[in-house]
Amino acid sequence: MAFLLLDPTKMQNKGTGSNYHNELRDAFQLALKDKSMDNLRMCLQQSIAIILEKSQEKLKTKQTVSLLSNFTVNELDEYNEVIQRLKEVLHQFSCHVPKYMKDAFENICQEKRIPAMDDKGNDKEFFVISEIKTMREICDALSEEQVCQMYNKLMTKNYISIIPSIKKPTGKTLSELEVISFDLKKIKGMKETSFYCFVVGLSKEGLLNRADTHHLYNYLENEHETDVASHFKSALNMYPLASKPPGVCIIFNVEKDRKGAEKDIAKVDKLFRKTFKYDVVQVKYPMRQDVNKIIEELKADRNKFYDSLYGNYIQFEGLHPFADTLISYPTKWYDGAIRSPETGSHYINILVEELELHGTKKSIHEVLYRVHYNTNMLQMKVGTKEEVKLHRQVPYFESSLQKKFMFPRQ
Repeated sequence: MAFLLLDPTKMQNKGTGSNYHNELRDAFQLALKDKSMDNLRMCLQQSIAIILEKSQEKLKTKQTVSLLSNFTVNELDEYNEVIQRLKEVLHQFSCHVPKYMKDAFENICQEKRIPAMDDKGNDKEFFVISEIKTMREICDALSEEQVCQMYNKLMTKNYISIIPSIKKPTGKTLSELEVISFDLKKIKGMKETSFYCFVVGLSKEGLLNRADTHHLYNYLENEHETDVASHFKSALNMYPLASKPPGVCIIFNVEKDRKGAEKDIAKVDKLFRKTFKYDVVQVKYPMRQDVNKIIEELKADRNKFYDSLYGNYIQFEGLHPFADTLISYPTKWYDGAIRSPETGSHYINILVEELELHGTKKSIHEVLYRVHYNTNMLQMKVGTKEEVKLHRQVPYFESSLQKKFMFPRQ
């Protein structure tokens, strides 16, 4: 529970430990050093008490919220976020959520214009950050011996030889901590504490974040080829999408002089809303300034919980601002794209069909290769009744993705 309350973006803070997050983050290291869970439990209890106290300060009148009409630049303070996160964590662990905390949660969502419920009235599950959820699953899959071996190798001089790209071992304090498999088996919760301490250590050193999980991936690939953790090597090599909803789909809808465009809108909306369970927003007849404004406003704090937008809130050193993007085009700018007034765009039809069939099974690159082939193989007739020409349409895409992207199964 303590690990799920952490925020990866705050791992590298040089804080003094005066706030709840730094204390909770550093409590894992103290637990490992003292070989006792007492301090970690106490720190978790104190953190929850502080969060519950802050919840009582957030109680105000409820308002109605919709995603479309409420893009806003309102910032979330530290306790706004952790109240939202704790409510989700308590629910995951089947713990009682006090009414005043539920009220505070609703108040924050209303004040900051965060739509916290889906179309069916169910609570969304996107306040606990996805990479934290992934690390928890990996930890559960590893044995005490594997955690001990991983920790000791990566926190000692052997760390350099295992991962050649690292020029030096991680922090001195972590490298001096002793981890013994006997302790991990004997002391309840110590295996998890050791693994999370290791994850926090890598994060504090800037060696582990949403975009860069290669160090942990390389270790699992080298050391655990046949064990139960093999599934999670693949998970580390993919963008984390564990939240519900995983993202927001914005459809810029231009129908004027584009007969059949309404068919495209309906298909794309259904695909993302019903199949992929995204939040969907349609913007009709946008001007250029409208598009630029929406793109800028997506950087507002209220949208940071979407996995597909999370990168806007993390500044990775040395990472180009256009990294981790993919743009797909129906054809080259100088060539024609075919659309039927009755059925819509041929490219959209094929794209939606391929995503429905393979979007949760294959990477987006593999899906787009299929789209390219099927679109290019479609021979179409264009022109007038007097002069009909055969035409083939060739889509293409530009990608700077650093990992595999697949739409999550919901």
